[in-house]
Amino acid sequence: MIDSNGKFVLLTLDDARTLVLEAATAAGITVPAGSVEDQIKEWLAQALVDADTNEYASYVKQFNPVGSDIDLQNPGFPRLAASKANGFIRINNVGGTSNLTINIGTIFTAPNGITYTNPNDAISVLIGETKTLYIESVNAGVGSNLPGLQTFTGLSSGVTTNPQPLVGGRDIETDTQYLDRLIFLRTNRASDQTSVAVILDLLQYYSGAAIYINNDANGLLTPVTVPAAGYNLVVLFPSGVNAPASELQKAIDVVVSKLEFANVNAIDNPLHPALSGVVYTGPFPQSYNITVAQAVQTTINCVLNVSFPPNVSLPEKTSLSQTLAQNFIQRLINTLGGAAGTFETTFTPLVGSPVIANLNLVANLPNPIAIAPYLSIEDIRALIVDAGDILKNPNIFLRAVNTLTVELDPLEVGETPVTLSTNAPSGGTVSSVNFATESLFSDDTSWYDRYLFLDPSLITVSVNEVA
Repeated sequence: MIDSNGKFVLLTLDDARTLVLEAATAAGITVPAGSVEDQIKEWLAQALVDADTNEYASYVKQFNPVGSDIDLQNPGFPRLAASKANGFIRINNVGGTSNLTINIGTIFTAPNGITYTNPNDAISVLIGETKTLYIESVNAGVGSNLPGLQTFTGLSSGVTTNPQPLVGGRDIETDTQYLDRLIFLRTNRASDQTSVAVILDLLQYYSGAAIYINNDANGLLTPVTVPAAGYNLVVLFPSGVNAPASELQKAIDVVVSKLEFANVNAIDNPLHPALSGVVYTGPFPQSYNITVAQAVQTTINCVLNVSFPPNVSLPEKTSLSQTLAQNFIQRLINTLGGAAGTFETTFTPLVGSPVIANLNLVANLPNPIAIAPYLSIEDIRALIVDAGDILKNPNIFLRAVNTLTVELDPLEVGETPVTLSTNAPSGGTVSSVNFATESLFSDDTSWYDRYLFLDPSLITVSVNEVA
């Protein structure tokens, strides 16, 4: 405003109030005393509130988005949709009683009740024949993943099994899963000419991938960024060694576009099968060989000692013990990957008879799956109890881990199972294993192309009450 000397001076709140009141009086408007000042203060206060609210909302949407906001901010990395588990089954009609004609859409039912079908091919299996067939789950979801060596029903003759796990089933990504994957992709994405970028691209189409250096034809040891003497690309194909060309296509495309060669020194053999794709980059065909990741059968046996406060009833002791066992194994599946199913647990109280129960587990397929992982028995022991268990179940105390053994069996001829144990190194067992670098088998090869996929039926947990 202009003062009596004709100079501009700062307009204060009191001056503004006086001017407004004078203007209102001159216009014949009656204004209650103090209301203008109060209104101005309220307007300013509300403006600050609105600014804080809007800025905070924008901040939250940008740095902690939810729902469709995540999708809108990441058009180059779309949310993974729900998908069906898939793989192949082997139909053995050698001891069958009739020839089989399997039409497209035949339903195969797994022991856990999950149904699968053959969407692409119709085949005939005569008495005495054995054929393989691609199948996928009828319904999408992580629960459709299945351990290997399951026997299916649905055919009138022969025996139908899946040599490898059926994998690839997942639910639509939750906000948390989507954000975790975006962080992984953005923090690990490097130049398109590195092995990191190759694996990140492959993980958009397959459940797992890894690259290992090729020191020679048989020993594939340490991961490298830019290979100088050849390397081995390992991919988890849902159909395993029977993966058709359509299943290999994305892997071959990534290799051709990002790398100069793959499996330069690789030799295909029954222990480490390689699949090949041919690409014409000119008048001459180029062949790219990719090693197939294979699941390792895993048997787990655990015996826990627990105690309880006084006055805890026997039914409550039983329930708490079963919850302890169920939470432990579910965390293990969430960490390593595994199928839905039931495992057996036995609670033995100080007074009373043992109680045996089959407890349910939910399937999980971590993304990415750890191919050739490092696995320590202490990593598994650490999953037995967590802070959440202690807070939710304060009436049970873990006193000791009597037994914890994990047998890793590759199910391949000529390879020897390995047992991880809390009692290592006594008894010929070990406490940890690095799949990628250690020679663990009778033929001195490594597990560079293996991954873990837990079958609940191969897991037992005993909980014993101690004084």
